[in-house]
Amino acid sequence: MQNKKREPDNNPLLNADKDIYGSEYKENNIKRYSSLFLIESDKIARHGKSVNIRPEFHACLSLLLKISTDSNISLFSYIDNVLKTHLDDYQEIIDELLEDSLKQKLPSKKR
Repeated sequence: MQNKKREPDNNPLLNADKDIYGSEYKENNIKRYSSLFLIESDKIARHGKSVNIRPEFHACLSLLLKISTDSNISLFSYIDNVLKTHLDDYQEIIDELLEDSLKQKLPSKKR
């Protein structure tokens, strides 16, 4: 995983609907979003785990995947791509949380 530092509030993908950057900026964000998330995963879903998704999320994602440029993208691939990007973006914070949690659970050395 790459070590990227990006604050969620400053993420241009989340703020793409704001008209302060113009249509070219929005178009580039749409292309970037598509190249990150609307691609088939190199993983195979049958080796994964089942997970429940809210019905409203499932409906929204199903529609998004139907209208994407490659209509053969599976829901598994989309979720896999989103999770990979999230884990890459927040690797440092996640590592710290895991490290802190492990420290609390390990017995202290008696001296």
